[in-house]
Amino acid sequence: MLGTDNKLTIFDARDDSVIHSISPVGEVGVFPFTVDHAGKFAYVCLGAHVGFNIVDVPMGKVTGRVMAGPQPIAHRTHGVALTPDESELWISDQDGRKLFVFDATRQPPEQKASVDLSVGGHGWVTFSMDGRFAYCHTPDIFDAKTKQKIGEFKDEHGALVSSSKFIEVHTRNGKVVAVGSEFGLGRK
Repeated sequence: MLGTDNKLTIFDARDDSVIHSISPVGEVGVFPFTVDHAGKFAYVCLGAHVGFNIVDVPMGKVTGRVMAGPQPIAHRTHGVALTPDESELWISDQDGRKLFVFDATRQPPEQKASVDLSVGGHGWVTFSMDGRFAYCHTPDIFDAKTKQKIGEFKDEHGALVSSSKFIEVHTRNGKVVAVGSEFGLGRK
């Protein structure tokens, strides 16, 4: 999949042919998106409000739009992630310093919680491979189940560390045996 302007293009990896070209998606461009493990649904961040479009990938069309909060929030969403078990979808409001959590077992997903962030910033969201921890563009580390902040990333000098590209790498006997992803893709 490739997102450009207000279009999400789905390619066949075997021959690079276009399967679907879906437009319009988003509000002012295609921002970060995530996809479930089966390739059934893509969730595409909006560009002018905190929320996302739902794309039915096999059908090649937008089937819904979900906004966070009780009233539309006029900030861009620049982070979206599915928990590895695909039970929740988390999106960011980097200007509002908040993550919104949705029940992804329902279509459309329903908001069920929000998490306050220590700082604003880029907006990225991802999870540990086992789904226990949620990370975003801030130094904050959250328990994904309780939604409570349980720690902060710090460097070797104790200074807080932030990034939109956290990944998890497992090694055994000096060899890499598993690598996570900063993209928050479904792994069910």
